[in-house]
Amino acid sequence: MPGWHQATKEWVEAGKLVILGVTQEQHPERCRLFAQWHQMDWPIVHDPINIMGNSAVPIAVAIDEHGVVQSTRPNPRTFEKEFLDKEFPQPKGKPKTIGVESNWKDLQGKAKASGEAGDWQKAGDSIVLWAGQGEATAAISCYEAALEIKQDPKSLFRLGVAYQMRYESSARRPGDFASAVKHWQKALDANPNQYIWRRRIQQYGPRLDKPYPFYDWVTKARKEIVGRGETPVKLPVEPVGAELATRSRSIEGAAKVENPDPEAKILRDALAVVSVDSVVVPHTYKAQTSSMVHVVFEPRVGVTWSNEAGPLQVWLEGKEVKLSRNLFSVTNKKELESQEPRKIEVEVLRSGPAELKGFALYYVCEKGGECKFLRQDFTVELK
Repeated sequence: MPGWHQATKEWVEAGKLVILGVTQEQHPERCRLFAQWHQMDWPIVHDPINIMGNSAVPIAVAIDEHGVVQSTRPNPRTFEKEFLDKEFPQPKGKPKTIGVESNWKDLQGKAKASGEAGDWQKAGDSIVLWAGQGEATAAISCYEAALEIKQDPKSLFRLGVAYQMRYESSARRPGDFASAVKHWQKALDANPNQYIWRRRIQQYGPRLDKPYPFYDWVTKARKEIVGRGETPVKLPVEPVGAELATRSRSIEGAAKVENPDPEAKILRDALAVVSVDSVVVPHTYKAQTSSMVHVVFEPRVGVTWSNEAGPLQVWLEGKEVKLSRNLFSVTNKKELESQEPRKIEVEVLRSGPAELKGFALYYVCEKGGECKFLRQDFTVELK
């Protein structure tokens, strides 16, 4: 985008060209921050489910004054002569359009009446694009209904998008992130040439599978925006861990650190007042055996982290498995108590099916009750 932005500035200022961007990002605010950084002041619309059907990005599309696509591979060097200075004839008949209606409740009713997979997919698309994160559960139901009728890779990918939307909302349910990754992977298995689907998995996947660091530019962008006297676009979901990681050709061995509870003496969290949800994001090429393991810890209703006592610590180990690290620590928030989910990520190499065994140590307080230091053991299957 920055390249075309610079190349077309003069034409835009002269009134010869109007620019509209489309981003296939999961998170629209990240694109807004990127646009603010590069001072791209034209509209950018959000297409997380890839309605346009792009198999690669970026692409440029030249649309004439009648709304007709004249080129999907315009050349900046010849663009003025071949497109801007030409007059295109009025097309005969009504041009074919691609769009998503906003009346998603009506589309749900139509899908129920018709029982067609395509109608259920359209209803899900409308919810994602127009109703947004607050109706992610409804979108999930529509895509699942479509898939019960027909196994369409597009519905699989879009279902993953809806699950990830709900995972990052206040309506999050255990297993949402795992479901997102699972459906993205199924979609990619059905169409391994789909670049955008592959990138969505790689965003959260191992460093051995990364084409580049996805969001390492965020810190620099914020610094330069503040330096211009502006306020950076706020990101409701901050990129962390795998989303910031740089591509690597090897996995470092775990540093020698001590097990924080080697004799397992810490009192067990028998009531599981903290939920543990693990997600394994595999390499997008199945012949490779590297994975990124995400483990999320979240206090249940009425339970909070005791931030003045100490951080969450996590120990992981496994046979026939090579880890980038064994011991993890999650920094506490400044307030005395908080209830946010906390996550650790570890990159893993293995030769076949295996499992990671681990435990978490944490300080928590129950509502109206005492604060405790607890241990919870868990296992992550690497299939």
